Amino acid sequence: MVIVSDHACDRCLQACPTEQCNKKVIDSGDGTYRCEKCGKDFNSFKWRMILSMNLADFTESTWATCFSDGGEALLGVSAQELGDMKVNDEDGFNRVFEAAMFKPQILKMRVKTDTYNDETRLKTVCVAVSPVNWKEYNKKLVEDIHKLAAL
Repeated sequence: MVIVSDHACDRCLQACPTEQCNKKVIDSGDGTYRCEKCGKDFNSFKWRMILSMNLADFTESTWATCFSDGGEALLGVSAQELGDMKVNDEDGFNRVFEAAMFKPQILKMRVKTDTYNDETRLKTVCVAVSPVNWKEYNKKLVEDIHKLAAL
């Protein structure tokens, strides 16, 4: 699959620094960040990714969400690096996404039905990303051709 396009809004968010939480924090304006889930104030936060992307292969395209672990593998940068670029280097931030567009990847997806406002729809989440092993892929194609030729 390849990334065809992405939603540009809120690709990175400031999240709770605790290991188990990962919820969005609120900037208090005094140098502290409040996590409503934990009910605590922190002096720092960690960057997290929430990427909404249109992914396509030769059969179809679909919108999917990719969180920090998958997003880091897909984009080739950490959430912290991407968040820092968002603040300090917007051109570099945009180049990261441009470099990931139309780059073949193998994606493992989780799909489930979700109901929102009495409307049922599919919710697709990327759970794993790996690069295409072209040698193995070509070997499989040759095997498939031989199977078809034997028919």
